[in-house]
Amino acid sequence: MSRLSVGSLVAALGVTVMTTTGCLLFVAGAGAGVGAVAFYDNELVASREVTLERAWDAANAVMVDMEYTITPSESQKDATGGIVQGRNASNQIVRIKVTRLTEKTTEIRVRVGAFATADDRNAESVLFEKLCQHF
Repeated sequence: MSRLSVGSLVAALGVTVMTTTGCLLFVAGAGAGVGAVAFYDNELVASREVTLERAWDAANAVMVDMEYTITPSESQKDATGGIVQGRNASNQIVRIKVTRLTEKTTEIRVRVGAFATADDRNAESVLFEKLCQHF
């Protein structure tokens, strides 16, 4: 295949993926590395230069700050990551998942509700911003 044909095929495949999965921001930010924020599968996904322990403490603190009810049976942590889960005043599930990528880098996933609505994404963004203030 010629270089132009391969490039056209990759571009067409990328457009197809973006329009059928709704993850334009994730695709656009995928190569950005630490600091990029994206939405993928109804979750805000980001990685930050912060230890797992600090991210875990921040996740718990922001859930308390936002006055969400934490569900202890659904919240757990080990040496590789953890999940803090609870409910907001609208009884939607709110979940923050932290995963150790390196000793000083952690992936953070924030999910609010069951569907990727504009309101849920806004709530995820606000929660993430407040979480980062605890670092």
